[in-house]
Amino acid sequence: MRAVGVRPAGPGIIAGAAGATAARLILPAPPGETLAGSTLLTMALVALAAALAATRAVGRIPEQSLIGTAAVCAGAGMWLAASDPVGGAGTAGLVVAAAGFGPAVALHRLLIAEAAEAPASPGRWPARDDAGNEARFALFGWYWTALTLGALGVFLASMAQPVGLAAVLRGAGAAAAAGGLLSLLAPLRGGDPAPDGIAVPDAPWARRAAVAAFGFGALFAGGASAGYELLAGEWQRTPQGAAGVLAATAAGAGVTVTVGRWFHRLGCRRGAGRAAAAGHQMLLGGGMALLGAFSFTYIGLIVSWILAAGSLVLAAVGLDSATWAGFRPTTRRVVAARQVVAFAAGAALSVALSVALPAGRYDQLRIAVPSLACILAGYLLARRSPADPAAVGHPRRAWSATVPGRVEQGPGTPLLRLAGAGVAYDGVQVVFNADLVVPEGRIVALLGTNGAGKTTTLRAVSGLEALCEGRILYRGLDITRTPPTWRVGMGLQQIVGGGAVAGELSVAETLRLFAHSVPRPQVTAGIAAALEQFPRLAERRSQSAATLSGGEKQMLALAKAFITSPRLLLIDEFSLGLAPALVDELLPALRGIAARGTAILLVEQSVDLACELADYVYVMEKGEIRLHGTPADLQAQGDLVSAVYLAGAPASPLT
Repeated sequence: MRAVGVRPAGPGIIAGAAGATAARLILPAPPGETLAGSTLLTMALVALAAALAATRAVGRIPEQSLIGTAAVCAGAGMWLAASDPVGGAGTAGLVVAAAGFGPAVALHRLLIAEAAEAPASPGRWPARDDAGNEARFALFGWYWTALTLGALGVFLASMAQPVGLAAVLRGAGAAAAAGGLLSLLAPLRGGDPAPDGIAVPDAPWARRAAVAAFGFGALFAGGASAGYELLAGEWQRTPQGAAGVLAATAAGAGVTVTVGRWFHRLGCRRGAGRAAAAGHQMLLGGGMALLGAFSFTYIGLIVSWILAAGSLVLAAVGLDSATWAGFRPTTRRVVAARQVVAFAAGAALSVALSVALPAGRYDQLRIAVPSLACILAGYLLARRSPADPAAVGHPRRAWSATVPGRVEQGPGTPLLRLAGAGVAYDGVQVVFNADLVVPEGRIVALLGTNGAGKTTTLRAVSGLEALCEGRILYRGLDITRTPPTWRVGMGLQQIVGGGAVAGELSVAETLRLFAHSVPRPQVTAGIAAALEQFPRLAERRSQSAATLSGGEKQMLALAKAFITSPRLLLIDEFSLGLAPALVDELLPALRGIAARGTAILLVEQSVDLACELADYVYVMEKGEIRLHGTPADLQAQGDLVSAVYLAGAPASPLT
């Protein structure tokens, strides 16, 4: 419980400081203090530049030291800005603060995500599943509640008397520095795989998170300030009354996330289901903000904005907890940095609109434009993440199964296990009750005649075909409904017959295409290893891959394994159409791939080749696995193998 409580404490304090500062910037300047529109625009541009710098920083500097150090720098910058809020020193302080908050905001979510994966004491924390989804949602809920409480404190204080920017900056700066120091007491593990085992995110997920962050930034930065001016202008509210409305809005957001009924419903969802629900909440939040701006009654405005704030913060919690469910820490920080950049971009555009349109008659328009941006972001998020998985071929009862969950893990857990797997095409089942195991670092062959179901089984493992029964376990995780792109990120890759040739690309261009998901420092070494293994490809680097011979195309396909270093390599019809001499030439390459620690599942028709190469063999006939055993067992039962190939035989192990 201590780990679960300490890790989010620093980020929570930093979030509260950010909320307090944002609230003060929304309010008008008290007597003797002025904040020109150009100053606000400068601050927005500074935040955007700092977010871009944070993107570079998170990819190069270990987050263990960057989170705390960045927050301390942010606090120091805010103290410097407080000395001269509108002068040169203040601008310099804002630059330092923004440069510190960029990496801190990008990375302190990782502390929260990791805390959800730490063990919790029974009875001291909400019920959670094996992947920590319940705890993750609860922790992100308290994080966003801390941000709303920081804003609420400033709004409540301003109802009594005007609050100076210098005082808020000093207090928030001290809090941010304290949060940074507390973060340093509980550093990240760094480099450990996430429990879900995913290394590279599905590209649409990263785009969804960035689009949603853009909508949040536009509405929070532009809508709040314009909302205050609408209250003070059209509705003729006093500064204290306008601050009271904003305080009620912030309080409603905090209550909605912590104790509202939506909290429990959204907290029980996972993966695409939770992301879709977050998109719906963004639609509701943007719509309520727009409705409140054009409301004909004062009570209607207040109620609409309270609902809008609650929906938006709830959407932020759901999106955060869904986004981090399946990424390694190194991937999480990149996606988080993209979110910060998108949020800053939305905020900068919204503030620029506020400066361009004067207050008064344009206040409703200044709220409408960012509200529409938020509505569009919510629509894109919900449309790309259908809440009803039946629309994408998933059973309704398994709507939350996109993100893999832990099933079994331990020293004896195989790398891949097919448990009762079945595949159907257009309602006709072609693979039945397939049970297959691939241990770590081993070569396993799947034999059978044409039409036996071998290629279909391989496509099911790689995610290109959906199962109609059974499940697929990879590294102890149920990946039955995990998208194919996620499986690639988990280290599972397939070489499809003829799949090494892409259009008119040359051999060198094809090799670089294989390396699209490989970290840049490793690309050169991987391509060099592939060319060393296949000197013939080095001689034809500038030649079009489509003009290679069949054997050379197979070499090009196998080169992918030397570049990407997968955990499991699926090879379909390795020797099909190749001369025996060329097959003998390629066998050392397969053994070299296995020697690098890659397990191989090889689909083959030749019994002799499988017995020479594989550690274990499965024989498939008419969609069912009929025989399995070691190559020695297979060779000792030659008559039984012939019976399976020619007439079919009952399934039995060769022991």
